[in-house]
Amino acid sequence: LKLAHQQTPMSFYHGVKKIGEGAYSDVFAFNKEDSVIKLIPFGGTFIFHNRKQLRVHQMLTEVIATQAVSQLNRRSVGNCTQNFVQLKGISVLTGSMPSFLLAACRVFERNGKCRGYKIGKLFFIYFKFGRLSVFAQTVLAMAVAERQLCLEHRDLHMDNVLIPGCDTDAPSSTLDGTVHQPCAGPSVSIIDFTFSRLNMSEFVTSRAVVFSNPWTLIKHSSSSRHFFLD
Repeated sequence: LKLAHQQTPMSFYHGVKKIGEGAYSDVFAFNKEDSVIKLIPFGGTFIFHNRKQLRVHQMLTEVIATQAVSQLNRRSVGNCTQNFVQLKGISVLTGSMPSFLLAACRVFERNGKCRGYKIGKLFFIYFKFGRLSVFAQTVLAMAVAERQLCLEHRDLHMDNVLIPGCDTDAPSSTLDGTVHQPCAGPSVSIIDFTFSRLNMSEFVTSRAVVFSNPWTLIKHSSSSRHFFLD
């Protein structure tokens, strides 16, 4: 317990909390981890967040887009940026939702979901040029993705632009071989590509499943499955 900096053992659900939800997903964070898990039920029949679940071919577009933007941070690419979420892993699971995740969902509901201001928005007060930096990083990142992937986010609003840290040196972006450095301010991370569209013809990896038409119909089971994006 001393090595874990705990006074008493914790139950499973104390180590995880639900931090948000989207139209088709729930997002969970774990103690002392700098990553989150996005849980997306798909291909099933039960109603989730008052909506029908995503179909398999709809899920693939988000996975492909997330994989693609995650690779835009490679410095060897003429168009690169660090302002997109980094995908660490993907898993397809089946079965019931674990009890500790259900407990985290109940706590989230009891707390009135997201009350008050989000932490990231306070940076607009403390940084004189914070708003300009956030705007510049977002515009540069989208310009890089549009040039490299022909990406259209199609759902870019304030809730999908995260400000995860208190960095004073904003990350640079490279567009057509030219490095652009935004003014000092908090770093930005763009998330959620559920409705995105892109051209993957010039940005294919061995791990990505690529379709020339992102709406290609794929035969799928009616049983409920969950898709984890970490």
